[in-house]
Amino acid sequence: MSHKTVLLVDDSQFSRLMVRTMILKELPAWRVVEAATGEEALRRAEADAIDFALVDLNMPGMGGMAAACLLLESHPEMNVSLLTANVQDTVRRRAENRGLGFMSKPPSRERIMAFLGGSRGADHD
Repeated sequence: MSHKTVLLVDDSQFSRLMVRTMILKELPAWRVVEAATGEEALRRAEADAIDFALVDLNMPGMGGMAAACLLLESHPEMNVSLLTANVQDTVRRRAENRGLGFMSKPPSRERIMAFLGGSRGADHD
């Protein structure tokens, strides 16, 4: 795989650190950028060339579903997946209907690597 950039969006610093560590352990040449809010994620996506985004569903301010949809709308080449502890079928269907991936928290290394090597909108749960 060529060198890519991943955007981690989660209001939990611990969750971002956990996912960042998993990614860089497997893909040390990749770049990981972080955002704590949906609004910050949109700014980061404008400033950086982002290939993949993992977006927490439940965040203060702009929710993850809205942020993920806006990221995909403004950057259709980006692979975007929701990352959430809310594994209800209705949430999963909403994500899939919008072309987003869906991954439950806490994510496994295998699920993250499948997303980073996989296709848009894939279910990685």
